[in-house]
Amino acid sequence: MDNGELKMALLTKIFYLRLGVVQRIIHCPFSIPLFPPLTLPAYDCKLTEIGGKAHIHCLLRRRPLVLTPEEWVRQHFIHLLLSQYAYPPALMRIEGGLRVHRLARRTDLVVYDRAGAPFLLLECKAPDVKLTPAVLDQAARYNLSLNAPHLVLSNGREHFCFRVAEGGLERMGDLPGFG
Repeated sequence: MDNGELKMALLTKIFYLRLGVVQRIIHCPFSIPLFPPLTLPAYDCKLTEIGGKAHIHCLLRRRPLVLTPEEWVRQHFIHLLLSQYAYPPALMRIEGGLRVHRLARRTDLVVYDRAGAPFLLLECKAPDVKLTPAVLDQAARYNLSLNAPHLVLSNGREHFCFRVAEGGLERMGDLPGFG
């Protein structure tokens, strides 16, 4: 490996480290948008280029999806649920359709319990989007149709988990275990 190749490999490695992900790819011939580092665990995600656009391999659908900031957060959060909380992938649904006040909407991720009832609703935002009361209101509106006992908000940097209680929402210190 000559100096030019070594420099390119080093710059590529630094580039991926800035993305907050460990990569086995030494050379990436296409442009990947730089996202701020996440506070979610890094994982060895598969990035590819299709039609001139960066794609990330979806852990649940097992196919490439266009790499957007929100998708970057969602895939990292799915990895967290699978690897550290042992949530079963077969009980997770991405972008499920629902109706909110007769309007069609899509959830970012719903986890179902073993009986098939919604257990957790995850609302993802891009890392640069603040998690405001409006974001919580959006998730709560979606949950009117689902009735999941847990709501989670994440922008990859901040994460908030709530238990749906009779009097409203109770903030939780951690994600609920799956059992």
